[in-house]
Amino acid sequence: MSIFEKITNYGLSYTDGEDNSSGIQQDTYFLPISWMKTISRPKAGTTAASLVEINESHVMNTGKGPVKMYSMFKKSGFKGALEGEELCKIFKQGPAEFFIPRLTADNLGTVTAIKNYQGIVLMRRAGEDNEFVQIGSEGMPAQVVNVEFDLGTGPTGSTGIKVTFEAYGKVPYYVYKGDIPSDKMPSSVQKSN
Repeated sequence: MSIFEKITNYGLSYTDGEDNSSGIQQDTYFLPISWMKTISRPKAGTTAASLVEINESHVMNTGKGPVKMYSMFKKSGFKGALEGEELCKIFKQGPAEFFIPRLTADNLGTVTAIKNYQGIVLMRRAGEDNEFVQIGSEGMPAQVVNVEFDLGTGPTGSTGIKVTFEAYGKVPYYVYKGDIPSDKMPSSVQKSN
């Protein structure tokens, strides 16, 4: 029996009267797969949401933590699309683009270090405090597909780095409701900020 046959509430609703803000917040996290001790995944149940919701926290290896990126809200975003042939489609998760202002040695060194890692990207949607959009998974990780840097032109140019991630998945993206990962077992009571 397929996991899709267990679902009892299929349907597409729209947000009449509800907030549906666009964009992603400024704090984003990249978790290289090789730095992770426990990678949580959805537990399929009888609701359509159970196909995409991750309710348990990821855990990092001892001494490792996520790579935190502070991106500009108005210059960062995420898109995705369905790809593939008839009866064998897959979702392209991305591009997820993050513009980090300032070209510092730390920023340049960080993109130099992460460019060849595969992992998971966690980003908060605008207005959401307790859940993240997650692209990438253990079996199909996200990758850095491009890094652009710009010193700007003239007095009004944008100086900074744009990092672009992409992944593929059987869902458009995951809804991660766990804690921000650390090398400590997560608290079930309090969410990290």
